Amino acid sequence: MTMEEQGLKREQMAVSHGMDGVTEYWTSFTCLTSAGCEVTDAFSVNASVGDSAVRAVYYESAWGREYTPVTVEVTGRLRIENRKGRSSADVHPLILVHGRSGAVYAYAVAWSGNWMLEIEPSDSDCAFTVRGGLASASFAKKLSAGETWTTPKVMGASSKTGSLNEISAKFHAWYETVTPRNALSDQMPVEWNHWWAYEDKWINEDVFLRNADLAAEIGVEVCTLDAGWFGSDDADEHWFDVRGDWHKVNRTRFPKGIRYLADYVHGKGMKFGLWCEIEGLGAKADLCGTHPQFVAKRDGAFLGYVCLGGEEAQRWAFATLAGMIEDYDCDWIKIDFNLDPGEGCNCGDHGHGAHDGLYAHYEGLYRVLEQIRERYPEIVLENCSSGGLRTDLGIIRQMHVNFLSDPDYSEHQLQAFWAASLVLPPQRCLHWAWSNTCGDGFPGMDFGSPELSESAFKFHMRTAMLHTTGYSHPLPRYDGHTLADMRAQIAFYKAHAREWIRGSTLYRLTPQAVRGGQGAGWNAYSFVKPAGEGTACLFVFRLEHGEASARIRLEGLEADRHYAVEDVDTGAVFVQTGAELMSEGLFFDDMQPVESRVLRLR
Repeated sequence: MTMEEQGLKREQMAVSHGMDGVTEYWTSFTCLTSAGCEVTDAFSVNASVGDSAVRAVYYESAWGREYTPVTVEVTGRLRIENRKGRSSADVHPLILVHGRSGAVYAYAVAWSGNWMLEIEPSDSDCAFTVRGGLASASFAKKLSAGETWTTPKVMGASSKTGSLNEISAKFHAWYETVTPRNALSDQMPVEWNHWWAYEDKWINEDVFLRNADLAAEIGVEVCTLDAGWFGSDDADEHWFDVRGDWHKVNRTRFPKGIRYLADYVHGKGMKFGLWCEIEGLGAKADLCGTHPQFVAKRDGAFLGYVCLGGEEAQRWAFATLAGMIEDYDCDWIKIDFNLDPGEGCNCGDHGHGAHDGLYAHYEGLYRVLEQIRERYPEIVLENCSSGGLRTDLGIIRQMHVNFLSDPDYSEHQLQAFWAASLVLPPQRCLHWAWSNTCGDGFPGMDFGSPELSESAFKFHMRTAMLHTTGYSHPLPRYDGHTLADMRAQIAFYKAHAREWIRGSTLYRLTPQAVRGGQGAGWNAYSFVKPAGEGTACLFVFRLEHGEASARIRLEGLEADRHYAVEDVDTGAVFVQTGAELMSEGLFFDDMQPVESRVLRLR
């Protein structure tokens, strides 16, 4: 649809991918006047849907509270928005609209900054309007004569039968056509990261190397050095205060430097990962003095990040990341962002206007990440922002894998994965098995505790096998028996679980688990290979508050085929038809709280 008003031509676009697949919505603005134009209502989608909106579901967020479900009855205009400057810092950029017809409609904003989504019923109550895009109250874009500017995109998908599994399958199929990928990301490697086990207080060269030795023994494939490696030799210096000085290495902690660690890890047959908050800027960083033109400010106030709205700052960011990759021989870069930029920078000399600084920053960040991938196509880029506080289809198109949340205790992990995988394919999600924490961020899990039963241990390991998996545990503290148990479960993940996930369709077979026992007491997921291959797997988890029994009905099987269903722990096998497994399901009444079951179907 094309409209012209006040010298501004507006073209609204909607392009579908595949038969009844994902639709991309965006709007193109062209200035037709010599005096210039200003865009404020930058809706990417403004469309009418021929169905009555009955209720909507969206997901609130905060640190450690990602993907908290909210269900509301649609009786009038419903608006959700983020104004914190990180796409999922307050609420995730996704809304599900359930129609009176039984259909469900999903809309996701593919943008990393501030955004809005709005649902409004029509007067006749037989349709609703969906609007979405950049948050108009915090954005204005000036265009010169003849200039054309295009909004970020909103992605939409629907299911006439109201199936969220159908919607996620559409998003996953679309995403796999646009996502960055390489051999390492496709491998879904097992990662070890030092953070929760040591944070920046207790990590040093010796600790990292001793963990690398044991990581190699238990089957880890990537060892990542998180925050705490850079800065001066001052023991009292906090990493947050000197972000930006990535050229410095803390020689007190790492006397032989970072390349020595990378070479050591490579010598053990593993890949080396390194954490960096390339946008972050500490108040005490040398960069503030050497490059004051990089410092993001709003009305003169320090915002704590490097404004990437200008080309000079983008060149610095690219050169810095490239230098780390080459000097330290990195295979994996974890890119974090630990602050809320709010409305963003409004400095007039950063290459942007007074009201589009946050937009320009994210466009600059995307360009830097594109350049890194072009120069180093085999490097895996991990998206992280205080865990999952910048998770959206804009930045995920620039990264290979997405970290779901900093806390990773199992109930929270299941909650996060259930909702995140509505949009993100499981192989592009990363979460660690419940970490052994050295701080007080959330309760830790000691895999070596004599009070931890074998079934509970498997439960906690397996909740992290629904996607790319990892661990943040102090491996030298564990005895040989515990390490052998970890090695066995990692071998199972490498030989079976990730093979089941790749190329399969994910089905959520139960409602979402919610922290604190507020959601489903049982969680079950199946991964089904394409028709004709005749294989699938089923993960079943009984949570601590789970009822004594549950009936799990499978989806996506071939009704007329017979399936041999094997319990991977006991080896017991029985045979049922696909129709029986989908209509009658499987009845579980012999599982204890905090126990799992994995079944292979052939």
